[in-house]
Amino acid sequence: MDRRRASLALLVRSGLLRSTAFGSGVVLLASFAAVAAPASYEMQVQTISGMGGGASGMDMMRMLMGGGQPSAARSLQLTLTSTQSAPAAPQAEHLIPAGLGLGNTLPLLTPPPGRASERGTPDDRPEEVKGRLVIFRGCAGSAAADKPEVIEMSALMPDQRRLAQAMARGKGWSSQESGRAVTTGSWPNSLSQKELPANASLVGDHQVQSNYAPEIRFQVGRSHDFLAPVQLSIRRAGEAIDLSWKPVDTSLGSQAMAIGAKDSDQELVLWTSSSTAWGEGSVPAALDAATARKLISQGALMPPDQTRCTIGAEAMKRLGTGVVHFTAYGEVLRASGPAPAPGGAPIWSVTLVRDSVSTLPLMEMEAPQGENPGEPPAQETPKNRGGWGLIPGLF
Repeated sequence: MDRRRASLALLVRSGLLRSTAFGSGVVLLASFAAVAAPASYEMQVQTISGMGGGASGMDMMRMLMGGGQPSAARSLQLTLTSTQSAPAAPQAEHLIPAGLGLGNTLPLLTPPPGRASERGTPDDRPEEVKGRLVIFRGCAGSAAADKPEVIEMSALMPDQRRLAQAMARGKGWSSQESGRAVTTGSWPNSLSQKELPANASLVGDHQVQSNYAPEIRFQVGRSHDFLAPVQLSIRRAGEAIDLSWKPVDTSLGSQAMAIGAKDSDQELVLWTSSSTAWGEGSVPAALDAATARKLISQGALMPPDQTRCTIGAEAMKRLGTGVVHFTAYGEVLRASGPAPAPGGAPIWSVTLVRDSVSTLPLMEMEAPQGENPGEPPAQETPKNRGGWGLIPGLF
């Protein structure tokens, strides 16, 4: 696989490009591996804290100074996909447990004819993308920490440029084969966009009913419920930055990333806690325990009991003012229905993917002596780059 192709794929999976934490509304829905089942149901379950979790300025100060619990939001995205053609009036709903706090059912809306998906399609004409990525990898002290990799954006493959264009337009991009007959239903949608309560729980019995897919029934246990919020703190250590956090219960591992552009609006600088070369050891959308152990041994993921990582001085010199994004990955839940024939594919499958993310300004927020600790210093306000216009057509 071309390393540039794998590098961009890893950016997407890392959560940095698909998280709503930037406040831009850009959400990239990860495309899972092709499922042979005629009907598949995907659940993306996320706990969001920091900038994306509704934290106030006072909350941000407390978090960055290592005190208090983070404000957190819980996010749920549902997608039903069926190879059956859509009836004249497609209907689908997810019957949910009471603990979710959203009533009894969630409607799964099918896009109207002529609009296959709100995610965008791979047939969009790609725009030229300029600039370059400068990538630092590994916690300070690792062999690769101060040796950046440079990727020229003009060298990206056409499908990568289409992905960049979709991101700039605020849409996701699905790599499903064009022309494949599918019917989809999703939530949230234009008819139902309820916010989840802070104590929402997925634990219990679930049922998905529709007139274009088989009935789907499955259970969610406590080990596959929403992950706890990430509690991330930032401290300056000379010219470097120390990140520290509390372990997230039931997570399989974690990864941190930082993004900034100090010297040029044509250069995007990235740092990742992964010490593996970009294009190797990428984190799959649906992570299981065995794969997590392998990625930890490779240095792609930090183990669940690790609580510190330092962004090196060389990376900080290039990053400047930006943001740091932390992801704790939970174990995937898979379920499937019966197979119509021995050895055949099941008639339906369920994939529930969980993570907990936090995004904070890439700065230390210590309260200077003599100042009100509830008022952040004006000079430490992150530079406004006008909607993250770091590289035209990409950020």
